Amino acid sequence: MRIGLLTSSNLLPDADREKRDDQFEFTEQVGTLTPAMASEGLELQAVLWDHCAELAQDFDAYLPLMVWDYFEENEARFIAEIDAASRNTRIFNPPSLLRWNMNKSYLADLAEKNAPVIPTLALDAPIEMDIRDAFSRFETDTLVIKPQIGGGAWRQVLLRQSDSRLDAAGPESDWRGMAA
Repeated sequence: MRIGLLTSSNLLPDADREKRDDQFEFTEQVGTLTPAMASEGLELQAVLWDHCAELAQDFDAYLPLMVWDYFEENEARFIAEIDAASRNTRIFNPPSLLRWNMNKSYLADLAEKNAPVIPTLALDAPIEMDIRDAFSRFETDTLVIKPQIGGGAWRQVLLRQSDSRLDAAGPESDWRGMAA
């Protein structure tokens, strides 16, 4: 069986565009996965996610493990590629689950099912008052603010109640689409 490891182009060792600082993780993970899969009769091959639909019939399944740029304003294109690819091969995890997991609102869904999650407040365009209210609501002096659609620490901000950035964050601040 041929398994395609979906990846972003900035993770490949011979990337045409600037490599990510954490590109070494791709090499480490592929170095671990490849022999483990080979021992089970599976062949692992890296596939650029933005070409996965056109190559889908060449693979028995796709693993979207290393798609670390879908959230950099590529969400719609990523989902379109995954949906198209799923018509010709199996995707682990299915497109509906990937779609659900893209937005941090999934944390509220998990909390409703009594799964342990970090207390979260999702706001489309929080302003200074929203941030201050979050400090009170969560009874904390520190918040992590991150995009509702994102991965890793992309655009993540650690904010303390005494932080001068909060005082400077008026109604026009760039907190749009963030979760605290």
